[in-house]
Amino acid sequence: MKKILIVTTLVFTLFGCANNVWVKPGATLSDFNIDKAQCNAQAYSIPFASVYQQVAVQNECMQGKGWTLRDKASNDASNIASQSSWQSVMSKIEAEVKARCDDPANKAYFSKTACLSTNITIDQMADDSKITSQQKPVLMAVKKSLDAQMTKAFDTLKQIPNAPGARIASQYQAQSAEADKNFLDLYSGKITWGEYNQKRKELGVRLQEGFKNTK
Repeated sequence: MKKILIVTTLVFTLFGCANNVWVKPGATLSDFNIDKAQCNAQAYSIPFASVYQQVAVQNECMQGKGWTLRDKASNDASNIASQSSWQSVMSKIEAEVKARCDDPANKAYFSKTACLSTNITIDQMADDSKITSQQKPVLMAVKKSLDAQMTKAFDTLKQIPNAPGARIASQYQAQSAEADKNFLDLYSGKITWGEYNQKRKELGVRLQEGFKNTK
């Protein structure tokens, strides 16, 4: 038995045969390192314990923290299937976003802002005009369509094991209150399109950074 740490996508191996991995749904590398350190300290605190006794204590400690030891080969196969499902859902989201942006019915909205928030331009952030009565129903329709899409997509992502869907949903939902306020401020005429675009871009950049941290 060797004391090793093998890191794969959201799957970690600690103390045990190289053919086994520790798995905990929704856990990050940081979570694993914290739990590992605590279990190490517990095992090494036993006077005159053999390596096998230390491993037994470490395993029991990790299991107590919600980690499960799985066969690496079968877990890798599960990860591949999950990755495929994950990519499929994300591809569908991207296709629906593009369709919404290309829909002529939404032109009044996307003529004032970018399809993707990270692509909002300087000119759009400098737009000092406010929403018109003709633009309001389009804005409302786009918002309702986006909310329905994200709710359905994230409900699906949360069900995929060994995928970062739950954490990405959490990142998105954490910003939903700010996004809703930005929308309502534009709709009510409290802010200009430029101010709306500035906040939308800020939220988009922050969201992308959050997504990176889930991988």
